[in-house]
Amino acid sequence: MAGRLAKRGHRALLFVWRYLPLGARIVAVRVLYPAFPVGAVAVIRDRRGQVLLVRQTYHRGEYWGAPGGWLTGKESPGQAAMRETFEETGLRVRAGRVLAVDRGPYGEISFAFECMVVGDDGFRPNEEIDRIAYFPPHALPRLPANVRRLIDQAIAVQDRPRENRPRDVSPTDTSR
Repeated sequence: MAGRLAKRGHRALLFVWRYLPLGARIVAVRVLYPAFPVGAVAVIRDRRGQVLLVRQTYHRGEYWGAPGGWLTGKESPGQAAMRETFEETGLRVRAGRVLAVDRGPYGEISFAFECMVVGDDGFRPNEEIDRIAYFPPHALPRLPANVRRLIDQAIAVQDRPRENRPRDVSPTDTSR
């Protein structure tokens, strides 16, 4: 009985859908498909190739992670990575290419961005982050499993030999 009613409701929605103005469609999508979190982290490496991590105070035990967090408002994932990095470390960064995409424990999708430091306002510990430090990629401290996967994928992309990287092709490139 409930299954037949749901099927009728779905059919009715599909019928009405084509007549709904865009604003009503947007509202319907938000109601039918609630938003889920999208995360963005910054992968920052120093001249020696070490990775910048932050120690997070909100985990049981000692856990580190890449600077980052969830998107707010209408910002892009790259903007979120830059904002979160500044809030957590005092570093101003420019987000570059996406190095990795993975899922997290809350059903979120997380993007790892290659970031370059462009300014430093100084680190100030707070209730969320109490330390920052650089670590060699082969000696990273304890990280949540999903963060470890994301960071490992990002480092692998960065460390891939140049000849094995995908080649950028411009629209006027006729060498193919």
